[in-house]
Amino acid sequence: MPRLVIAGYYGFGNAGDEAILEATVETLREAIPGAEFTVLTNDPLATRAACGVDVVSRFSPAAVFGAIRASDMLLFGGGSLLQDVTSLRSLVYYLSLLFAAQSLGKPTMIYANGFGPVYSSLGTALTRTVVNRVSAITLRDSESARQMAKIGVGRPEIRVTADPAFTLQPAGNDSARGILEEAGVLPLDTPLDRPLDRPLVGVSLRPWGDDEGLVAGMAEACDMIRDDLGATILFIPMQRTRDGPIAEAIRGRMKGPAAILKRGCAPRELMACIKMTDAVIGMRLHSLIFGVAAAVPVAGIVYDPKIQAFLDAAGCPALGAPGEIEPRAVFETVRGLLDDAGTIRRDLARKRDEFRLLALENARIARELLQRGRSG
Repeated sequence: MPRLVIAGYYGFGNAGDEAILEATVETLREAIPGAEFTVLTNDPLATRAACGVDVVSRFSPAAVFGAIRASDMLLFGGGSLLQDVTSLRSLVYYLSLLFAAQSLGKPTMIYANGFGPVYSSLGTALTRTVVNRVSAITLRDSESARQMAKIGVGRPEIRVTADPAFTLQPAGNDSARGILEEAGVLPLDTPLDRPLDRPLVGVSLRPWGDDEGLVAGMAEACDMIRDDLGATILFIPMQRTRDGPIAEAIRGRMKGPAAILKRGCAPRELMACIKMTDAVIGMRLHSLIFGVAAAVPVAGIVYDPKIQAFLDAAGCPALGAPGEIEPRAVFETVRGLLDDAGTIRRDLARKRDEFRLLALENARIARELLQRGRSG
């Protein structure tokens, strides 16, 4: 049986990264029957339970090296792993995994990643050296491909596909209903086949730098959306421990009520909740991806180049940087999304289908790489 090691930002409670992992394992199981997986994770018990895979603590060098040595291939399973905005140490960690696998003669694949930015000269030199030796590269957007080429990565061929999460299916309506009831959004007697009496606008934000401008601007914008459009505001934390506090801060600054999802949710549950909204304001990339996957109109707050890259690819509006939020502009954008919802949903459904086909390409390329490695 072929064994694949999958590395990424897993086991930290970030719904976007966990969605990537679930989708990657699911599509690879279909593409490579009998494949077995070892995932490098911060939370081995949670990752094993969610995906049914073998696990290794990402912070145990001996165990990580042993897993790579026993594998047939190393995959970098999505996300923006190769960047030094988080820290140079993070970049060196991920490059060391690729280097270890290459030193052992294992095929390596950068699998539907975002890339960059890499600012430091040392980070650029190390990335160029190691990435030019990988066996296959797929990136989830054209801007990532441009940035990778800009630092001198010339081989192998860089292919632009799509985020693996586009292949993931949401949980059922019953699951979403229970979560929304807990948050106080749905009355207990609301039929599943009847839309809410008021528009439901999802808001998914994350902390980033000095949050004062974001909190003040979004509080005012959410009040306007609620009061002038008659909407219910629902804050959707994608990483509960980090996003919950900023949602609470904005709600505390608002003049009227708003709801917040009360518990941490699995990726498919969050997808199901977002599917029930009428529009989403997203700062987290995967809140936007989950919206487009459900053909829900979205607008993005651009804290990172990957947000703008996705909005451009999906044809969705940007609301500016976190510290430059203009409440009136946010309000007008959301009003436009609600007024033109029918047309926007049809366009997004087409985009979603295109993204899904591109996401499936990642597994096909991985299968071909594995076959070449094993036959060689």
